[in-house]
Amino acid sequence: MTEKQFNNGDVIFKQNEIGRTFFKVIKGGVSIIVDFGDDDACMLTEVGPGRYFGEMAILEYYPRSASAVAAEDGTVVEEMSEEDLNAFMENDPARMIEIMDFLGDRIRTLTADYNDVMNVLKEKNLDDEKPSAEFKGKLRRFLSSNKALEKSVDKVLSETGSLPSGKKHSEGFVKNTASFNKFTVICREGEPGDCMYDIHSGRVGIYSGYGTDQQKELTILYPDTFFGEMGMISSEPRSATAVALDDQTTIELIRREDLEELFTQNPSKADMIVRHLSSRLRELTRQYAQACAKVYEAAV
Repeated sequence: MTEKQFNNGDVIFKQNEIGRTFFKVIKGGVSIIVDFGDDDACMLTEVGPGRYFGEMAILEYYPRSASAVAAEDGTVVEEMSEEDLNAFMENDPARMIEIMDFLGDRIRTLTADYNDVMNVLKEKNLDDEKPSAEFKGKLRRFLSSNKALEKSVDKVLSETGSLPSGKKHSEGFVKNTASFNKFTVICREGEPGDCMYDIHSGRVGIYSGYGTDQQKELTILYPDTFFGEMGMISSEPRSATAVALDDQTTIELIRREDLEELFTQNPSKADMIVRHLSSRLRELTRQYAQACAKVYEAAV
């Protein structure tokens, strides 16, 4: 890890660079800007002390989707490499939990934004009631970010290939497991969560409105897949019902109070969970961009 100091306007990294490090703000602030230096540059967000940025480049091998620019004189950031991340997994489980919480917070915030946009699509007749200029500006800023990411997708796939393959989720130290027979409910929509789940064998169906006339199958999950992580991170109510689809479906239950022991005994599990959260954030980002595009196209 290396501490670096920047003054207002200094570029920390540039959009479309292939990054192999990520950062934490120690002092000052950092602006995340799409098309920095161009006439149509858009600031996506500002990152303050204690917050991470640039993690997608290292966790999912994506090029930088925006530039990071110091927002204040004397801004200090901590730069961390993939080797540092691996060292956290081996020796600093508390830091891995901090990164996991950061990703969870971003997922929670983006989910709320996505739900806002979906409510606009469902409830407003955009031909009759135009969204506010502030809301349209928010949509345009995000669309700019998404456009930058789309431009770099072909490059990242050609230069980096697929993500590193991990071990089987059932390998190594496991704290708690449970076995479920076919059609047994594992967790129910609306109930408070206290753990996340890791499928070791069998299949799990994810449903909304399970057991009602509005029941809908959302997806089917297979071994070596996580689900229910937001319940563990923030004890949020379950957003769907999970049901075992095979007899002897084996699930690992991962509770927050067990994370330090789990990560110390099985560091690769920390890597799996953090990359899962990053992947979920990327997919949610894509869905949000598509929803923003629909509203913005109708509004302009």
